[in-house]
Amino acid sequence: MNRTVHYLIKPFVRFALNNTRRSRILLVHKDEVLLVEPRLDKQRVWNMPGGGIKKSEDAKEAAAREIAEELGITVSASKLKPLFKQAVEKDGYTYAAEFFVAELPSKSFTKHWLELRSAQWFSLSALPPQIGPLTQRAITIYEKSKKT
Repeated sequence: MNRTVHYLIKPFVRFALNNTRRSRILLVHKDEVLLVEPRLDKQRVWNMPGGGIKKSEDAKEAAAREIAEELGITVSASKLKPLFKQAVEKDGYTYAAEFFVAELPSKSFTKHWLELRSAQWFSLSALPPQIGPLTQRAITIYEKSKKT
């Protein structure tokens, strides 16, 4: 059933996401990161939470809104630190993405059942093998910034 739904809505997702702006946020607690598996991602890859940027928002505000919606975590947009920006091509569409990091005081979260298949904390020294390339890049940049 899930595959059928995925293939039915994929053309609409491509149309809706093409040439949009999106934000992602790396959530860190001590030496762990919170990664998610979006429900509609058939590849079952761990990524950072995030989503689309509304016309009335900047990228930081969108990232803060998305983690509140997806994970029930409240973070002030002013607490988000930029990691990098990149044009992304995925599944036949292109979008502009901004990536941020936030260090959290606790590991508490509530996964949104409709948007996310899974959400889990992983040690930076024991990341899952199926991790998205942009998520891996964000983690690498974050780790290098901690060493300097």
